[in-house]
Amino acid sequence: MKHLILIFVFILLYGCFSPVTSSEKNGGTDFNKQRETTMETEKERYTAFLTGCIPLAKNTVTRLEDKAIGFIALTENATTGYQWHCTISDTKILAPCGDDRFDFNRPDSTGAAMQHVWKFKASGKGTCRIIFKYFRAWEGEGKAADVCEYEVTVQ
Repeated sequence: MKHLILIFVFILLYGCFSPVTSSEKNGGTDFNKQRETTMETEKERYTAFLTGCIPLAKNTVTRLEDKAIGFIALTENATTGYQWHCTISDTKILAPCGDDRFDFNRPDSTGAAMQHVWKFKASGKGTCRIIFKYFRAWEGEGKAADVCEYEVTVQ
């Protein structure tokens, strides 16, 4: 029993007097440096994701060549429950071909908004509409906080 008490006291004392890490000494700058590196990586990932893509303009007609890829980037804060929901009027003209979220926030920005990016491939001639509604799934699209519309003509 004395041995167990001595081991417990030793563990307790060691925990109280353990050396401070360099990150703790300099106010957590190692974490900030890591976050800056992560943000640079996020920018590189964003750039790579959109390479060769054409931005689609809101509330106007965007013209795309057949087989071209267009993109739409919207700010989204999923931590509030709100998310963008996409409807395409004709997927034979414009088909979804990927989406991703990108976090460009500072490390102390808990719950901050992110960029949600969708890509669409022109797959047939004609005109179609893309409608995004920003709502909580449990409330339904009738309570959308925002609506964005895009019109695309594929030549």
